[in-house]
Amino acid sequence: LLERFPKLRVVSNYGVGVDHIDRAACRARGIPVGNTPNVLSDATCDMAWTLLMACARRVVEGDALARSPAWTSYENMVLLGKDVTGATLGIVGMGRIGAEVANRAKGFRMQVLYCNRTRRPAEDEAALDARYVDKATLLAQSDFIVLLCPMTPETKHFIDAAALAAMKRDAVLVNVARGGVVDTD
Repeated sequence: LLERFPKLRVVSNYGVGVDHIDRAACRARGIPVGNTPNVLSDATCDMAWTLLMACARRVVEGDALARSPAWTSYENMVLLGKDVTGATLGIVGMGRIGAEVANRAKGFRMQVLYCNRTRRPAEDEAALDARYVDKATLLAQSDFIVLLCPMTPETKHFIDAAALAAMKRDAVLVNVARGGVVDTD
């Protein structure tokens, strides 16, 4: 693409991630690469909660059933899903968005666990009512896991077959990070 636009002067991404941009090729051509941190933080947090709630309460399945010919009568025990209130939320990546996800979890009286490259200061943990744990603890104890980490060599395939096996059988995994954080093979 860079060859097709020889007059290109800057590459910028609407969002924080630049892992999909060939920064070395840009650097070799003297083209700066920019991003827009924080512009989508609230929207990403909203989407994380939208996906978590939709999975927990089986919204997509319920909508499909209600629209199908199979729906003949209301049954209150069908597609109840999983309680969010009082559940344990695991957050992988406690940056701006992770902190906002944790903050919103207070409304559901959730226990919040997190793992991150670096531990947040004690005052942040207290304000967010979040506890720093290792990956194994987060996977084993969380009812819901939200991935919010950047795509780096350390986070590529952070969730693999072994990680899935270490999770609770009925845990819900929400990935609002980069696709490569989950090994889908």
